[in-house]
Amino acid sequence: VNVALATPAFEEEKEANHFEKYYGIHFHKGPMPADWGRRQQEASEADGGLRPPPPLRFVPSALTVHEATAGAHPERLEVRAEDPQGQAKNASRTGGVVGGAPLELWWQGRGAFALPKAQLRMKLTLPRLPAADATEEALRRLHVELARQVLEEATEDLQNCGLSFSVDAVGNGYRLSLDGYDEHLDALLLQALEGLLSPSFGAAEFERAHQQLSDELSDTTRKAPYELALGEIGALTTDGVFAREEVLARLGAVGEAELRGYIEGARKGGVRAQLLV
Repeated sequence: VNVALATPAFEEEKEANHFEKYYGIHFHKGPMPADWGRRQQEASEADGGLRPPPPLRFVPSALTVHEATAGAHPERLEVRAEDPQGQAKNASRTGGVVGGAPLELWWQGRGAFALPKAQLRMKLTLPRLPAADATEEALRRLHVELARQVLEEATEDLQNCGLSFSVDAVGNGYRLSLDGYDEHLDALLLQALEGLLSPSFGAAEFERAHQQLSDELSDTTRKAPYELALGEIGALTTDGVFAREEVLARLGAVGEAELRGYIEGARKGGVRAQLLV
């Protein structure tokens, strides 16, 4: 076992026996002290503090390749759900599910390659407010940045087992992209939706997301000049689209309370979901 330990208690003049010329640091290199192994064993036997990690929960075992496909163009599927009285109703014509959030489901099926994997693309659309301004755009983008942080640890087990996802702010809503082995893709979808619609965060997470988004909007070197120009043209010619500088200015006035109110309002106001499988 190789162990690297950095500590402010290290006395360079007395303990260092090597020098790293590229990083300019002195360090000590040698065998691990024997009492470290003894204490590790004693701790493991006493309270189970040190043990092998548990097996990964989402390793795929169903690797059957499904050949079903809708052909060259996706096919809209009928969505049925139970109403409050327990009677199944056809919700496809109304574009929604009785007793739940509206859902529009499209089926594509097998892609170009025969693999036991799937791609899910979901768009969540919020009701457009008559008086929407750049503050709404700043809140939506801040919400996405916060959700990415919240989901980073929450989805770690899933991402270690061949699954991946992304969440972005688009138009007046959000876009989720999920890819990977299809056996546990539903678990990733539920986790991603929970992290987006009901994120658990505190002041530290908010400040980190706020700073990340502020840095992203302030740094004009991240995009080519023509991309910045196209963004400005879009803000001038399209309703509901705002310039980068305007969103950045409104972001400075957004606090944690405003973001929590926005997320709560988004949940209560209703979300229209479009899903492509």
